Amino acid sequence: MVISIPTRPLAGSSGSYSADDLSFLLHEKSRSYHWAGAQSLSIKWMPSGEATYRVGRGRFRVDSSVYLLVNNQQPYSIEIEAPAPVESFCVFFAPSMAEDVLRSLRLTHDRLLDDPCCRTEPVFFERLYPQDTAVSPLLFSLKDECRGGPPEPGRVEEHLHQLLEALVCVHQGVQREVELLAAVRAATRQELYRRLCHARDYLDACLEEPLTLADAASVALLSPHHFLRLFKELYGTTPHQYLLQRRLERARHLLLETDRTVTEISVAVGFCSLGHFSSTFRQRYGTSPAQLRREARF
Repeated sequence: MVISIPTRPLAGSSGSYSADDLSFLLHEKSRSYHWAGAQSLSIKWMPSGEATYRVGRGRFRVDSSVYLLVNNQQPYSIEIEAPAPVESFCVFFAPSMAEDVLRSLRLTHDRLLDDPCCRTEPVFFERLYPQDTAVSPLLFSLKDECRGGPPEPGRVEEHLHQLLEALVCVHQGVQREVELLAAVRAATRQELYRRLCHARDYLDACLEEPLTLADAASVALLSPHHFLRLFKELYGTTPHQYLLQRRLERARHLLLETDRTVTEISVAVGFCSLGHFSSTFRQRYGTSPAQLRREARF
């Protein structure tokens, strides 16, 4: 289901609508789907199942626990190949709406009175964002409004403005993370942060693959040692430690939420042997994978 939401033209404009004034919601289910292109600023979220997105050199595994932001006219691709239908819910913001929200939040009332139509295009860090208390409740509520057919456009338009304002607030929090990097120039810190985010999200998307430090560093376009030092500076852990933690978390989820065998799960999260998987899992959780599953089901 695709729902188009026209944005109200600004005062003093022609009053007619263009592609720049259309936001839309996409709510679909599919076992197999492939698409590539560029659209407006958007939120990608999979309420059930997962999809793989590629944005530039970045690779992102999107599921119910995270959402992905893609900037306006940024080329990307999506791939879904799953045994069960994957539910996707994506929000595409009209460029004129996104500019209006950012303009109203950043400029003074006096400036807005003098020039209500000045251009201020928002640009976010394209990365995976964990579900939060700012964006997520609005995203969940918007999805609920789409149940039973197309919702009332005026209500959804207001909802999208609130959602954009929440994204700006989240972005301000991200800026504080950027300041953790020791680079002198602000532009350098932002570029390093962007590259490190791409590498971290790449690790999350490739849990089942045998990754090396050089593999992750190449995604960030950094030398292995430079990448290792900066990754630990930003995230407080090394790339290998982060990858191991995420593999174990993924394994625990699969043990509790699926009927796949322990051997299948060990392969699915990138362990080369069942013995290594079991011993590492026990060190992390204090119990074996099989025992964790048995205790959870009694």
